[in-house]
Amino acid sequence: MIRNTSVLFFFLFASVLNCGSKSKRNQNFYGWYYAPKSDISIDLLPPNIYKLKETKAMDFDNFIEYELSTGTFQKVNNELRLKESKTEKYMSLIISNDEILVAKNVKKLKPKDTLVVGMKYYNNGNKKFQGKWENYRKEYSWQYWDENGNEKYYINFKNGIPIDTVKPRKK
Repeated sequence: MIRNTSVLFFFLFASVLNCGSKSKRNQNFYGWYYAPKSDISIDLLPPNIYKLKETKAMDFDNFIEYELSTGTFQKVNNELRLKESKTEKYMSLIISNDEILVAKNVKKLKPKDTLVVGMKYYNNGNKKFQGKWENYRKEYSWQYWDENGNEKYYINFKNGIPIDTVKPRKK
């Protein structure tokens, strides 16, 4: 009896691990990620195109955006590999999860600088959600859409914890 229970536990454990790995494999990294402690951001766009940018403030309301690098990206193990179009050199980001990336070797970023997602996209390019972070925690109101671009709901966060969900007003 104990032997059968061990086998059953093993298969249960293996199936749970397998489910987790499938979801990791199918993760979508399309979105706008920014480094809160610098002026650097990166757009990861369908179909696997990246744009690395630096934003400088001209004055209180005006900003200039400089494109530092463009190219393609692909997921390799726990990294996103960025291949620059002009030089064909590689840069890479370590995947913490699909909302947080850590610089490994990226222009204008120090190794271990963290980028957080400010806006996420579906595979079709429509917005999935957007919101703000403070101290690497979700804060304030995060807005969510369905794949067709229809507003679904808002989730309000405080110190990274969801405090309530609000449905959009009907028109």
